[in-house]
Amino acid sequence: MVDESGIELKDYKFFCFNGEPKLLFIATDRAIKDEPNFDFFDLEFNHLPIINGHPNSKKPISKPPKFEEMIEIARELSKCLPHVRVDLFNVNGIIYVGEMTFFHFSGLVKFEPDEWDFKLGEMLKIPSL
Repeated sequence: MVDESGIELKDYKFFCFNGEPKLLFIATDRAIKDEPNFDFFDLEFNHLPIINGHPNSKKPISKPPKFEEMIEIARELSKCLPHVRVDLFNVNGIIYVGEMTFFHFSGLVKFEPDEWDFKLGEMLKIPSL
């Protein structure tokens, strides 16, 4: 599969907490470079100043078609889970589920600046038994 670029497939990865998507990153340039780019956005599609594992892209990233539908899919798939990352693909307006993961980078790669490790940690609410 390739997206509207005709040469790659952007990966949209939503960080969800208790059924609510809070932010996402978009992985780009996987097919054309040795190292992909990760660009973080809030749900209003504002670029966030976060680096995590890979650099930001040097070119602007446009809001994908059906972005609000992608948010709703991530919300539905993450219901009843304290935390999950929901990965979606948007191929010319058709949305596909890639995977769901509970441990982004196995929890081992820091967010820069450090405050984002704390901000994300504060979003996690573990239910009591």
